[in-house]
Amino acid sequence: PANWLGGLDPRDQDLGCRFVVPGNSNANVSSAEETYHSTRYSLGIPEGVVDLPPGKCLPLESNLEYLNGVSFHKGCYVGQELTARTHHTGIMRKRLLTVYAENESEALPESGVELKNDEGKKVGQMRGSAGKWGLALVR
Repeated sequence: PANWLGGLDPRDQDLGCRFVVPGNSNANVSSAEETYHSTRYSLGIPEGVVDLPPGKCLPLESNLEYLNGVSFHKGCYVGQELTARTHHTGIMRKRLLTVYAENESEALPESGVELKNDEGKKVGQMRGSAGKWGLALVR
């Protein structure tokens, strides 16, 4: 329709298209929401405050340089010096990674739950999930 605005998702071509539609439109998108989030998590794409808590995450550990979310060639932005320095040293101590449940009947941990290795050492924190796919910040 003429009053819809949309285009390819700039983060990853596998996400398809995104649209902004008027609130009074008959678009039924609620049934596709779980599929969207599951696909997004399977591709490792964070979104919103659950996956990217304000003040608790950095652009590079959140993979934003791979999602057209960080430019190393233009302008000034908050955190640019730290982001550029981290990028050029090439050392990332933590990274947002895709996690999945091998068995569909198993639920992934809730957002904020600490992840531990076999020895009980903290190795990360769960961020968000949908279906069998999720994101976790892992050392």
